[in-house]
Amino acid sequence: LSTTDPAAHLAATLAGEVPGLQVSRIDPKVEPQRYIDKIMAAKSPGLDAQEQALLLEVLRSPCTEEVAVFHAFSRIVTPLMRLQDAAYTKIILVTLPEVTPVSQAAALSAAAQA
Repeated sequence: LSTTDPAAHLAATLAGEVPGLQVSRIDPKVEPQRYIDKIMAAKSPGLDAQEQALLLEVLRSPCTEEVAVFHAFSRIVTPLMRLQDAAYTKIILVTLPEVTPVSQAAALSAAAQA
C-alpha cells in the first residue's frame, strides 16, 4: 500500500503494522526536488550555464510534481506484467467522499472490469 497523502493519515489510520501488508509513503513535497536533482545531474554536465538554467526552469514547471511522484511510485511497483496478473495484484481505490474523486474512482473501476 502506497500513499502520497501529505498529511500521512495512513499511519494514523492503520495504527501499527498489518500482517501481510507493506506500507510506503511517497512525499509529494520531497520527490520533485529529488527528481530535479537526478535530471540535472544526468543532463547538465553537457550543457552551458544558460542551457542549465533553462533546463532547471523547465523542471520547475507545475507538472514536475506529478512526473516525480509517478517516478517514485514506479520504483515501488513491480513490473507492469505483475500488475496485470489478477492472481497477484488487487487494486483498491481509496478516496475522499467527495463527488469528483468518487466519480473518477467509479469510472476507473468500471474501465478495469471491462
